[in-house]
Amino acid sequence: MWTKEEKRKYLKEWRENNKDYLKEWRENNKDKLSEYAKEYSQTPRGKIAKKKAAKKFRQSPKGKAARKKYDQSLKAITTRKKYDQSPKRKANQKKSQKKSIKKYTNIIYELKNEKKCAKCGCGFDDCLSILEFHHINTKAKLFNINMRDVLGKSPEQIQEEVNKCILLCANCHKELHHPEYNNE
Repeated sequence: MWTKEEKRKYLKEWRENNKDYLKEWRENNKDKLSEYAKEYSQTPRGKIAKKKAAKKFRQSPKGKAARKKYDQSLKAITTRKKYDQSPKRKANQKKSQKKSIKKYTNIIYELKNEKKCAKCGCGFDDCLSILEFHHINTKAKLFNINMRDVLGKSPEQIQEEVNKCILLCANCHKELHHPEYNNE
């Protein structure tokens, strides 16, 4: 009867002497080996072996490098999330939005300035927001000319879209879109 040490020594020598045979045998029996590995991994002994292998990998230089890379990516994600939710970030976003809205409001008001309604001829020098843009050809319309739809567009794009429109006061614009409600 062999002791554990003698058996290990014998198997080690046998594997060293029969490398080609083992390689060929593994190639021919891939299905059996994968089936055996699945079965073994479900046994208590296999689960312990899996944990040991994972622990050994984590302690190896390759495992440590992988863990470091994972931690860095996780840190980057959480840092970004914290930054996005920070009051300072939100304040900056609001400030930027206000600046942008002001810029586009000025562009639209400049396009309306010193102009009158194309239908009734009334002009509202005090309040430019009463004048509205009406697309003559709705099929050529790319976007509406209002604060929501104009944000993010270039001044050239806005001017191009305004050239497809006429200016109407709010009353005339509603009469044009809803002729069924006219008293005539």
